[in-house]
Amino acid sequence: MPPELTLITGLTSWTADWPSLVVGVPVLAAYLVAARRCGWPARRRVAFTAGVLVMLVSTCSFLGVYDEVLFWPRAVQNVVLLMAGPMLMALGAPVSLLLATAPARVVLALRRVASSRPASLLGSPLTATFALLVPLPVLYLSGLYALTLDHPWVDALTRFGLVGCGFVYYWSRLRVDPAPGTPAHVVSFAITFAESFVDGLLGVVVWLGPLIAPEHYLALGCDWGPTLRADQTAGAVALWFGGDLISIPYLVALLAAWTRSDERAARRIDAELDARAGGAGQHHDVGRQDEDAPTRDPDVQDGLWWEHDPRFADRFGPGPAEGRGVR
Repeated sequence: MPPELTLITGLTSWTADWPSLVVGVPVLAAYLVAARRCGWPARRRVAFTAGVLVMLVSTCSFLGVYDEVLFWPRAVQNVVLLMAGPMLMALGAPVSLLLATAPARVVLALRRVASSRPASLLGSPLTATFALLVPLPVLYLSGLYALTLDHPWVDALTRFGLVGCGFVYYWSRLRVDPAPGTPAHVVSFAITFAESFVDGLLGVVVWLGPLIAPEHYLALGCDWGPTLRADQTAGAVALWFGGDLISIPYLVALLAAWTRSDERAARRIDAELDARAGGAGQHHDVGRQDEDAPTRDPDVQDGLWWEHDPRFADRFGPGPAEGRGVR
């Protein structure tokens, strides 16, 4: 039994959560080594590193020390594992990094997988919606939560499941990495607002509903801390407002991506109209570029950034029998 949770014990209590460390540390090390090899953008490295560290802190800090003693630390932990960590990891573009550094045969295999039906379903808006909205209600409104408290292996699998679901959502909606389908920013905003509604509903149910896994907490015989009801109410607040707070930077990123997409589309249309207007007045030799034509900015090109970066053009360009890039 850990000591009473105070400001001091909250800052000084740490634990080694081995499932998180065994997976998180090697993944981060491999990412940083690969990023250094190919000169990955600093902002991508910072985002991915922050994502892994946030998840490790949520499982190894006082949140991990007290996650079996109090209800609310585990609620904060689960929100972080589903939303905060995966969002930052997705902003680090790990799939693009893998494709940029993996052997050619691995890249070809991954491209075949990316063009398959299961990959298309994985990146669909419906899958993204379920990946974000379903995990927490299932965890708290079924018997799964009690199992995570009593069985470490169930707890570890549940944590990895939350991270996986969160990454699928942010990977498919932020689209920093290659993802099947086409961007649908309106759908992403709609899912975000639906997530806010589900978080609120779940928070109310946890707040006003019956106690969750009371047998476990009563069996601990803890002689300090809030009552079971007050503890669960604090956890309900974390579930309700934690996701909303994390959604703020996500909405900013979505809005920025939407703006850039509209600007690229507008410039592409302008360039096509200019080309048509120029072609109507004079003829050019095939394959000869007009010397007076403006230089095309890479961000204006059709498609996504990784398809035009010279470092990855041979890996993300259309294959001999495939569609355009890894979509």
